[in-house]
Amino acid sequence: VRRDPERAQRHRGRSAPVTLVALVTLLVTPSVSPVCAGTLNGLSVTGDAQHQYQTLHKMYNNCEIVMGNLEIVLIDHTQDLSFLQ
Repeated sequence: VRRDPERAQRHRGRSAPVTLVALVTLLVTPSVSPVCAGTLNGLSVTGDAQHQYQTLHKMYNNCEIVMGNLEIVLIDHTQDLSFLQ
């Protein structure tokens, strides 16, 4: 295979703008469906009800898809769980 130095020079740097456009598109485009990891008996032994609620809120707020189990344990009945809708 023979290399043409002039052709290589003409094509050098063309992939950088495409890569930059793709990167900017990924950063600017909002995620359609945030995916969150589920749990496996991990939340059932984390402490008091307030800590449990804070952990649950942190893990699943703005989440649309849970990959795995969604454990709701030790939550006080007065807590607002609307973030799980």
